[in-house]
Amino acid sequence: MIFPNYNRSILSTTASILRHFGVNSLYPTLPEVDAALATGPKHVALVLADGAGVRPMEKNLPDGAYLRRMRAATVTSVFPSTTTAAITTYYAGQSPLEHGWLGWSLYFKEYAADGVTFLRKTFYTGKDIDGPQPATALMPYESIFEKIRRGRPEVKTITQYAFPTYAEHGAEVNLRFSTLHQLCENIRNIAREPRPTFSISYWAEPDASMHQYGVSSAQARAQFRLLNDEMEALSRQITDTLLIVTADHGLIDGRFVELTDYPDITECLWMPPMVEMRAAAFYVKPYRRVQFENAFRAHFGADFLLLSREEVLEKGLLGRGTPHRKIDDFIGDYLACATGSACMSYTLPGQKKTPMAAVHAGLTEDEMLVPVMLHRR
Repeated sequence: MIFPNYNRSILSTTASILRHFGVNSLYPTLPEVDAALATGPKHVALVLADGAGVRPMEKNLPDGAYLRRMRAATVTSVFPSTTTAAITTYYAGQSPLEHGWLGWSLYFKEYAADGVTFLRKTFYTGKDIDGPQPATALMPYESIFEKIRRGRPEVKTITQYAFPTYAEHGAEVNLRFSTLHQLCENIRNIAREPRPTFSISYWAEPDASMHQYGVSSAQARAQFRLLNDEMEALSRQITDTLLIVTADHGLIDGRFVELTDYPDITECLWMPPMVEMRAAAFYVKPYRRVQFENAFRAHFGADFLLLSREEVLEKGLLGRGTPHRKIDDFIGDYLACATGSACMSYTLPGQKKTPMAAVHAGLTEDEMLVPVMLHRR
């Protein structure tokens, strides 16, 4: 079990970049990135490979592979160690506590809806939500691009996403691509810009393949090798550029437990769990708290650390700074943090679910440790 280290986390990478461009951060910078930035590159290119944590990378790439050779630092993810929270952390330069984008599903009381954070749909039934997308309406944030351009307007800010996303706001240029090779070709072109640039490029693999097939699957290994080979080729073809390749979190092969099979737990709840399957917020009837705690720890104490709302905040699990006003709604009465391989599922009557092979959002090394690869050309 590894708790997020907010003195040396993915926020430290962002803090180094912000400081390089003259923007302050609440979080310590990462000395390894600071040293590389001190060489004065004209272009800073941040590549976020979803799910490419330290442990999955070690399982899928040999010692001598380019990315493993170029690893300059190891940091922790934020918590929950999941794309929604961590990618937003990169784009906002804030902790989950501050930006509020905690996980895949959040309860938005303003809409009376269990919303999928990145979409305008409910989580449990998949129905459309009336009105604007809840997360962007209720939790806007100043992007890292806006922060940089406010003080350094001469810097061209560029983002690459394969699909439209709120994270792009504030970038001067939004680029689209369909393959990793095209993403790298775009970075090559960025490195030819006459103006100084800062770019973030997001790639959805190897996360997608690991979710479907498992951490050590042939499909995941192929995606890691593709990422390794494309980054190595890119590193030879750019000049005056600091290439930073990193991730949001890792993954672990999971085993699913169906929460509705435990009525002594579910009868204590006044609504289904939210946030993530391995970082589950529970909303408990006040007069059933003792029963809930005893039942949950009896069934799942070996695989989950159950924390009260107060303990989550006291431990600083979600980060530092001023809590977003929605945090109090989102974390419920208890947060169950995965420390083993078990993954919660809550299936509605008549529903059928296909469990994922690999999962994330918990506190294991496999999920929490993130590599930072640096190449200065």
